[in-house]
Amino acid sequence: MSSVSSPVTWLLTRRIAPDRYDEFQAWMRRGILLAAGFPGFLGAGVLAPPPGGDQYQIVLRFTDPSSMEKWERSLSRRMWLERGESMIRASELMRVDGLETVFGLREQLPPRWKRLISVWLVMFPTALTVNAALLAPLGHAPLALRIMAMTMIQAPLMMFVGVPLINRLLGRWLYADVRRFPPPARQAKKL
Repeated sequence: MSSVSSPVTWLLTRRIAPDRYDEFQAWMRRGILLAAGFPGFLGAGVLAPPPGGDQYQIVLRFTDPSSMEKWERSLSRRMWLERGESMIRASELMRVDGLETVFGLREQLPPRWKRLISVWLVMFPTALTVNAALLAPLGHAPLALRIMAMTMIQAPLMMFVGVPLINRLLGRWLYADVRRFPPPARQAKKL
């Protein structure tokens, strides 16, 4: 019987020197192109900070831990990181092996019904806002195009803003039945 590995995602936060944004974006694109050349690469995305901000959110996804580790240990990645080192003030990495780990380790998950309520509390206002405010001009566009635009906006907002916020606001309630409160923090490491 063969075991199937689930995809692995890196959620990376990088703080950048403000005067180096353009240079950083070009450097980041080169890094994503490098990663795309590795077997098992599924995709990447970069969320820029708001005006005046310095924090970029970078997402890299691979088919399995082995594929990600090959990229992580590669000479091309190390050389690329060295070239960008002077632009980066700080980095933080969270490695996720499945969507359920947004709430913590499997052994420390809140009950499923509480997770459902907390996700809905994020999903409803996000979907309402995205549809009403941002997608109104696409009102007559084909349904598939509207849904694609909505999910492209909604998924990152939920993952990087909504879910962390709702976990902070409802943390004591969510994790009241779990031995360890609060949920595990991100594993920060120098990159």
